[in-house]
Amino acid sequence: FSDWSERHDRTLPVPPHVFEGRQVDMYRVLEALQSARLVRVTGSLGIGKCSVVQGLCRYMRDRRHPFAGEVLWLPAPRTDSDSFGERDNELHRLQTEMGSLFSVAECPRHQRTCEQVLTYLHTRRALVVIDVRKIKDDKPMNRVCAFLEDLVQCTEYAKAIVIHHLGDPVAVTRFNCVESNVHIKPLDFESTVILFGTLCQHVTTRRYEAVSDAYGLCNMLIPDGTVTSKPLTKKSSDIFKMMGEGVPAKIQEAAKTMTEEQYDRLISLASRKEHQLEFKSRAALDHRLSELTTQLDSAIEEKNFMQAQEYQEQPDETKPPREDLPDQSLQEFVSVVVMVEQMVQETISNVAVEATKVEVEGPTKKSKSKKKLMSLFRRKKVI
Repeated sequence: FSDWSERHDRTLPVPPHVFEGRQVDMYRVLEALQSARLVRVTGSLGIGKCSVVQGLCRYMRDRRHPFAGEVLWLPAPRTDSDSFGERDNELHRLQTEMGSLFSVAECPRHQRTCEQVLTYLHTRRALVVIDVRKIKDDKPMNRVCAFLEDLVQCTEYAKAIVIHHLGDPVAVTRFNCVESNVHIKPLDFESTVILFGTLCQHVTTRRYEAVSDAYGLCNMLIPDGTVTSKPLTKKSSDIFKMMGEGVPAKIQEAAKTMTEEQYDRLISLASRKEHQLEFKSRAALDHRLSELTTQLDSAIEEKNFMQAQEYQEQPDETKPPREDLPDQSLQEFVSVVVMVEQMVQETISNVAVEATKVEVEGPTKKSKSKKKLMSLFRRKKVI
């Protein structure tokens, strides 16, 4: 391993200098490589597919993973030629010549180059990473598919990672080997805040003393004890959108282009009290909504628009779960059942007493007792 690290650095693209919230995704790809010869890494535009694979290759390098010594990244990353020293590095030479794989024009040497690569990898424990995201033409895509088919057929240990968008032609092509798919999803709220805070100049320049770094911003937005696995409230959803909605490319763009006024609005929104409105029944929810409507009208009449906006946000936060609530909570339902049972028992007792009176009283009082009995039934029926 004397010159391995230097060579490996030269033949791999440089990962982003800020890498946040992708440790689990890296592990998922690494775990898939244990059982599959071909791993597809997919996801939407700007989600960070390439960064995950770059981070994984660096991770394997640092731990001297069996695949890490021979990683063939295609297409070859752009690197200053002076940094390579001698040009006879076999891995780098093959990596450069394999650029014909992605060319729209026909290359006479392409087939010979592929044969050389397959011969080189025949008995090596190597990892081939192919990034096909920028291929728009059918010819290079067909070459990639043919090369992958030959790779799994003509090598014993080599494995491949294919980075592509959803819907690319390579996504529907199946090869004669065990395959696995790892779909990259948006970052969670906490990772989004940390990445944004690390990249935003307003945070790094300490525009607000309480937010001196990314973790200060995170502490403001996610107080201790907050359960981040729950669905985001309206306030958190608004902040999430302002920061790029968990998509790393959008997060970087938001951090780079956010104005001072937008950042002030973000901090103002973050400083507002989080409303955790949880109700056991629709009846309790409707009662609270009625109270908030009254408070909202009062705040508008007093021209306290900041308070009015806060009152308005609380009903908005209660709308999504309302239909999932029962008409009454279990406790309320049990109370009603107990009350009804008591009324029934009382009615039965009263009816029994009145019936006894009808039997034992004389004829002159029977008619009055019957009237009283019928009146009792009518009253209970109304109830």
